[in-house]
Amino acid sequence: MKFHDKAILRLAGGEVHVSTMRERTVPNPGKQFPVAIVGGTGAYRTIAGDGTPEYTTADDPTIILNYSVR
Repeated sequence: MKFHDKAILRLAGGEVHVSTMRERTVPNPGKQFPVAIVGGTGAYRTIAGDGTPEYTTADDPTIILNYSVR
């Protein structure tokens, strides 16, 4: 079963909103899943791109975002 997950990254200057559809599993170190950047606020209001979160430990995710702000 797939779940729709959303996250808001609050940064200096605004927010970045990301979304993904993925299998809900226990955090698994090394497991990566794609996310889409779906919007933003403030300095990031024109952001576009994607990203790849990865759990480096069971409690600590690292997120790499590929984006452009126009």
